[in-house]
Amino acid sequence: FYAFSTENWKRPKDEVEAIIELFREYIVDVRNYIGEEVRVLFLGDKSIFDEDLQKKMNDLEEDTKDNREMTMLLAINYGGRDEIVHAAKILADKAADGEISPEDITEETFGANLYTRDVPDVDLLKISEEEADMLGGEAELPALMER
Repeated sequence: FYAFSTENWKRPKDEVEAIIELFREYIVDVRNYIGEEVRVLFLGDKSIFDEDLQKKMNDLEEDTKDNREMTMLLAINYGGRDEIVHAAKILADKAADGEISPEDITEETFGANLYTRDVPDVDLLKISEEEADMLGGEAELPALMER
C-alpha cells in the first residue's frame, strides 16, 4: 500500500501535516493485524519523520517480524527512483571506502541494498494507469515487473 509518496512532500504544508497525522493514527489501527499473523514492513526512507513516528514504525515491524500468513508492505516516503538512488549511494559509499570494487556490483548486491531486500519477488503485479503514475511512471514498470 502507498501510505506516503516522496511526491507528497510537494503538497501544501497543512496537507502534508494532515496526511502524516492520518498515517500516525493508521499505524495504531494496523496493530489489529498482529493477531492475524500479518507481517508489516515499511518501505522507504523513514529517517525524515520525527523520532516518535519512526519508533512506531520500527516497533510494528519488530512486533510482526515472525508473522508468516501474509506480508503487508506500506510504502512511506517512498518513490521508485528514490529507492534506486538510495541503493546506488550505499554501494558508491562502500566502493569509495574500499569495501567493494565496482566489479562487485551485481543485480544481487544492488538488490540487497533496496528497501525491498527482505521481501520475496512479486508473483503478480496488476496496477492501474493512476497507480503507475504514483510509482514514477511507465518507464519504471518493466524494472518493477522483472523483480
